[in-house]
Amino acid sequence: MYELTVLPQDIGADQYVPDRSIFAFEPGPIREQPSLDTLAIVANFFLDGFEIEIFGQRIPTRQQFAYRHLIVEHNLLNKHGEKFRQQIIELKRQGRKTEPAFALALGLTGDPYTELLKNDKSPNC
Repeated sequence: MYELTVLPQDIGADQYVPDRSIFAFEPGPIREQPSLDTLAIVANFFLDGFEIEIFGQRIPTRQQFAYRHLIVEHNLLNKHGEKFRQQIIELKRQGRKTEPAFALALGLTGDPYTELLKNDKSPNC
């Protein structure tokens, strides 16, 4: 039900190399996600039953998609209230990841990661 997304701080493109040596254990595949406007490097793994995702792009943290998703989700939870929050919790209990759960609760169609960003009103992007 719970997942944690780790966002690396803003680093230069020449320093941004996926390196397995940063892990004290085998993290699973580290992959490039080229479908985004800005290439992302993503690693997913489980630690003590808790899903961890490291997501980074070669842009300042506040412009990275994962950070922007967190802001949008926070704003949507505040806007739609407790009943909506409980609906998201239930969808996550059923095994959905966060963005797909929000998209389903909001009736969004298409790619949930892209559709949620359409709600981003922050000046940082």
